[in-house]
Amino acid sequence: MRYVSADARIRLTMFTLLGVALAGCAGFQTGTTPSNQPGEIRNTTETAPADLQLTCSSAVANQFGLPPNKVLPTASSKLSDGTYNVQLMADGQNYVCQIDENARVLGVTPT
Repeated sequence: MRYVSADARIRLTMFTLLGVALAGCAGFQTGTTPSNQPGEIRNTTETAPADLQLTCSSAVANQFGLPPNKVLPTASSKLSDGTYNVQLMADGQNYVCQIDENARVLGVTPT
């Protein structure tokens, strides 16, 4: 068995940590902006907060007699008047819920 000095162990550890850090950074590019290449999609729509989506899910379940755990939000968007449209699905049926920022459900319709 070969003896390795404390200084050598410290240097080896430092080089190992440096190598790991550099390897972790190798995939990142700094100072770049999105390229907007063909085929890239950027989502700029503001979505409904999770609590409002869950409120809509409960409203659909109650209105149509569905099990609450089977009504799932699939998409949402903020409308120009400040309300949100939340799209939901349950048992293959789609629904749209309109809700305001105060969690007041304004309407639920099957689509």
